[in-house]
Amino acid sequence: IMILLLAQLGQAADYYWVGGSGDWSDISHWATTSGGATRHNVVPSPNDLVFFDANSFTAPNQLVNVNNQSIFCLDMNWEAATNNPTFSAPAGYILNIYGSLRLSPNMLFSFRGSVNFLANALGQTILMAGHRIRQLVTFNGPGGGWTLTSPLQMDSTLLINAGNLNTGNQAITCKRWFV
Repeated sequence: IMILLLAQLGQAADYYWVGGSGDWSDISHWATTSGGATRHNVVPSPNDLVFFDANSFTAPNQLVNVNNQSIFCLDMNWEAATNNPTFSAPAGYILNIYGSLRLSPNMLFSFRGSVNFLANALGQTILMAGHRIRQLVTFNGPGGGWTLTSPLQMDSTLLINAGNLNTGNQAITCKRWFV
């Protein structure tokens, strides 16, 4: 029984944003399926896949407000989001991604904090879709590997502590770069 319980805890859960504008920590916005009524009872963890799609936003320009200083997910995917939503957080906040990040050109990425990529597996992708990261970007995943599928632009420093970053022939723009 204990082995089954531990195996269940280590599996990724799908988290779908629903209900339009709201705070990241408000669990009433985290459904188990796209547009679903069944909600998760905790916010996403480093093991969870996070999706923003056509069932996430009920009107144009709605906002996902990050109200926790550090947030976590395995993958974050905005590619199917509609209605030009905004993902917002102030400077000093941290987005911790243990897998892939896929943004959409049909959104506003107003996350003013730092982004940490922490994967321990190869095959992760980063699609910025024309958006910039405002503060520090860190790659710190021993055994992790990321491939850029669009240019990576940031207003601050790129720090590669551990892992492999494949540029995929995409441009990287930053003030400083440390390996």
